Amino acid sequence: MFAIDAITEMLDKPLHFLNYIALRARFDGKIFTPNELTTLGLHLIQNLWFDSKLDRVALDDSLASGLDIAMLARREGVPGDKTPKGILTRFQGLTIGRLLSEIERVASPALTGLGLLLLQFGSETAQFLNAGIDWIVREAKLDGMDHDISVGGGDTGRSGITIHCNSFAEDVARERLFTHCSVRKYDTKTNAWYGLLLNPANGGIRTALVLENDWKPDSNMDGVMKSWPKRQPIPISQLAPGSAKIGRNTLCPCGSGKKYKKCFLRT
Repeated sequence: MFAIDAITEMLDKPLHFLNYIALRARFDGKIFTPNELTTLGLHLIQNLWFDSKLDRVALDDSLASGLDIAMLARREGVPGDKTPKGILTRFQGLTIGRLLSEIERVASPALTGLGLLLLQFGSETAQFLNAGIDWIVREAKLDGMDHDISVGGGDTGRSGITIHCNSFAEDVARERLFTHCSVRKYDTKTNAWYGLLLNPANGGIRTALVLENDWKPDSNMDGVMKSWPKRQPIPISQLAPGSAKIGRNTLCPCGSGKKYKKCFLRT
């Protein structure tokens, strides 16, 4: 009962709670843990994510030290951080953190899935995507055109995101986003793709959509793909937790054709 109490107190926002439950269920067969508080302690530090190459992971009690301090600070008033540094603090002051707060307030089914996907990104992934979002908002505000960034697909076969930023009329902007997401989903053979439309004036969320259905060949989509620009989305596998750091002189994975140091690293 104390473990449930601690989970609901530390993960008091719905997205964070659902994220923990989803990851706990996903990796349950890999975890050897003395108790649930140790598992929660690891999650609060770095997200409960394990490499697919690992068969079993043994967790040590020391992983719960930050959680122990936080609970004592909250319950007994002892000195210490009431919120352990890690997944609950890493988005503070970032655009992604603000978007997650908006997603939690709206509580839309389309946004909930997107929010969970964002939470499961590693810190470097989040920093990269955060810079990309800031870049497209800034560019859309300057030139009044449509700018976008897509992340996903690759060898994950799971899901992806396309984010648009423009000031077009609602029906036009939503149709463009839907078409872009449909093409990305089909091209990467994924079963789910999320779309997010941002306002260039303030970077706020205008609308969102989700496409969820098992991928299958479609002759109409094959025809569309022949004329669609061949700029691949950034693979989630390249940005997943534990992935290699992007070199300054390598081509930026956003597809711009520029070196990383002159593209998103600059933002």
